[in-house]
Amino acid sequence: MLANQEVYRSVADRFNVSLSTAWEYFQRVVNVLVEVSSIYIKWPESYENITRKFKKRGGIDGVIGAIDGTHISITTPSYMSNKYLNRKQYHSIVLQGVCDASYIFTDCFTGCPGSVHDARVYRMSPLFKQIMPNITRDYHLLGDSAYPNATNLITPYRDNGHLTRHQRPTRYENYQPIKECTSKSQVIKFFSHKTDGKNVKGTGKIKKQSYNKATFV
Repeated sequence: MLANQEVYRSVADRFNVSLSTAWEYFQRVVNVLVEVSSIYIKWPESYENITRKFKKRGGIDGVIGAIDGTHISITTPSYMSNKYLNRKQYHSIVLQGVCDASYIFTDCFTGCPGSVHDARVYRMSPLFKQIMPNITRDYHLLGDSAYPNATNLITPYRDNGHLTRHQRPTRYENYQPIKECTSKSQVIKFFSHKTDGKNVKGTGKIKKQSYNKATFV
């Protein structure tokens, strides 16, 4: 069932209904959620408030959101199961999400097999194909090192041992561009800034990274 490990049998027993009835109502609820999702998860019409909040936290201009992905565990498919086997060796589909400075989701895309890299998921998403081409170079998303650095997508400098002092991780005392937005099943993890200076991706611990500002020029 949604957001927990309940199974149809236990839910049906609790409400004294048959398995088929529990399944039918579950499907109805899911269909309603899908129908209304666009009301609550939608791309902002104006970026002014979002950029101001991100600027206040981290001092970076033009940030309109932060992007990351997570894996949703699934039952092993009977067909092409290897396509759904992710790098952590369990079967999943990928969920890509973008949230604003108030930790509100503004875009979600899911369905790609677990073996697909975050960068490819991004290129396959409506966000990349339909939204990003219409965003001017003054506005940007923040992403981790899994994503390609581009005019509208700022990623950390890759630490290849030759970074300048300016490019190395910088301490932002109060910068947390993306909150870890989780449910009990950790629906999606986002990365954070602060403290120890290691470029570590989305473990839920607070981290700091130095973002490539070349595209701001």
